Amino acid sequence: MNFYLDTEFYEGLTRPLIGKKEHTIDLISIAILAENGRMFYAVSNEFDLKRAWADEFVRENVLRNIFDEYTTANAFTHGVPIDPYLEFNKHNFGFVRKVIGKDNVTIAKEIERFVFQSPALGESGPHFYAYYADYDWVLLCSLFGRMINLPKGFPMYCRDLKQTMDEAVYKIMEFTSLCNTDQYPKPERTFEQALEFLKESGDYPDNSNVHNAKDDARFNMNLHSFLLNTMAFYRKAVEEAYIKKAKTTGTSFYIRPNQKL
Repeated sequence: MNFYLDTEFYEGLTRPLIGKKEHTIDLISIAILAENGRMFYAVSNEFDLKRAWADEFVRENVLRNIFDEYTTANAFTHGVPIDPYLEFNKHNFGFVRKVIGKDNVTIAKEIERFVFQSPALGESGPHFYAYYADYDWVLLCSLFGRMINLPKGFPMYCRDLKQTMDEAVYKIMEFTSLCNTDQYPKPERTFEQALEFLKESGDYPDNSNVHNAKDDARFNMNLHSFLLNTMAFYRKAVEEAYIKKAKTTGTSFYIRPNQKL
């Protein structure tokens, strides 16, 4: 079963009095969307609020997003009244985090329960997907401790949708290098132009509310579906282009194992 992951985090360097600088990644929020529509979401109460607040990008794009969601949209959260007109400042965000936040041990236990209680999980177990997945996966794994401490049945890797997107772009480029035809739209052939063409497709999923873990997880699921459809379309187009070229030139092409055109 597929699960679509996104995290929001603070990244920085700590400078101890003695020793070298240490790189830190602090989890702020995490969302996991199952392919059947079930959503897990949590805000951590363990990240360093002082450091995160001092980072303007994190403050305005991540913390404000969380704050607005749990004040403007939800006057009552977890049974605790929250003034929808609270000013967005460090003190008030700390109050909201205290109400909705969870410690990382609790988040890890809830994620494990969420994944393994999913209907139709199947014998193959969970498959995790994320977009630019590196930090998302490190943060998820770190909730459980070391890599070897992942729950039994969890994979030890995450599938990166950015890599899938690049494969789709190369498939578009392969097609456009093979033929000149009006049957299919023909973008430019450089990687950047083909990528722009892909993203300008009318079916490309909306991702207007970035840095909201839940919305980004939904985007990841929609992006995966879009990329699978795109790959199937251009795979067929490439095969048809090879067939056409073979017929017109009398040349044999091998495009699949044991398949000769």
